Amino acid sequence: MKSALTSFLAEVLRLLPTLLVTVVLVFLLYDSFVLLLVLAMFAWVVLPAAVAALWLWVRSFRRKTIAARVHRVWGGLNLLLLVGLVVWWFSQPPAPERMAQHYDRHADELDQLALYTRQALDDSAYLHIEFDHGQPSIFHVQCSTDNLISHHWGDDAQAHRDSLMAVVGLSDQEYREIRSRLRRLRCIGISVQNRPSDSSAVVVDYYREAMGMYSYNLFFRPLTPEEEELFRTDLMYIPYTPHVVFQYAGGAIGPQTFSQQQKQDFLNSRKRVG
Repeated sequence: MKSALTSFLAEVLRLLPTLLVTVVLVFLLYDSFVLLLVLAMFAWVVLPAAVAALWLWVRSFRRKTIAARVHRVWGGLNLLLLVGLVVWWFSQPPAPERMAQHYDRHADELDQLALYTRQALDDSAYLHIEFDHGQPSIFHVQCSTDNLISHHWGDDAQAHRDSLMAVVGLSDQEYREIRSRLRRLRCIGISVQNRPSDSSAVVVDYYREAMGMYSYNLFFRPLTPEEEELFRTDLMYIPYTPHVVFQYAGGAIGPQTFSQQQKQDFLNSRKRVG
C-alpha cells in the first residue's frame, strides 16, 4: 500500500511541470500582456519548470505505466500547441500591414463608431475608455466645466462606471453600443475630445502588444500640410490616408514607436501599390 502511494505521488510530481506549461500556453492565448508580466516576475520558476517538463516528457517514453502514457499524450499536446503558436506568430504580417488590412475591411464601421461616440458625448467632454473582456479596464473622463481629467483603472473603473458615464453624458444604451461596436470591430478602446472647435482625431485603439498600443487616428477632415509633415517624420505615426493615421505608443518597457525600417518599408510598399 505504501509503495503504491509513493508511486502515485511520484507520478503526480512528474506531471506538475507539464501542468504549469499547459497553464502558461493557455493563458498566452487568453491574455498575452498579463502573461508577459507574470513571466518577467517569475521567470526563475517558469523556465526551470519548462526544462523539467521537457526532460520528464522524454523520460516518460521509457516507462510503460498508464500514467506514463498520459504524460506522453499530454506533453505531446503541449508541444503541438507551442509549435502552433510559434507558426502563428511568425505568419502574422508586420503591424502596419496588419493595421491596413483591418482598416480596409472595416473603414466604414470605424468611421461610424467615431462619429457615434462624438455625438453621444456632451459638448466639450473628454472620454478615454478601454475594455478588457467586456469590462472597462481604463475609464478617463473630463466634463466641460472641469480642467482636470478623472483617471480610473481596473476595478475602480468598473466600480464607478455609472458616475463616469454621467460626467460625459453617456447613457447606458450608448455605453453598451460603443462597447458592442468595438467588440465587433475587434478593437479595445476609444478616445474622444468632443470640443466643437477642436478638429483633433478620434483615436480608436486596435490592439495591445506587450505594453504597447496600436491605434487608428481618425480625422473628419483632411490633414493639414503641417500635420502631414509631423506624421511623416515622427516614428510614433504612419500616415495611411488623408484622414487616417496609424499610431504605436509603447509602454514602460519595449519599443516606444514604430521602427524606422518598419515605417519606411510600409510607406515604400504603399508607393509601389499606388
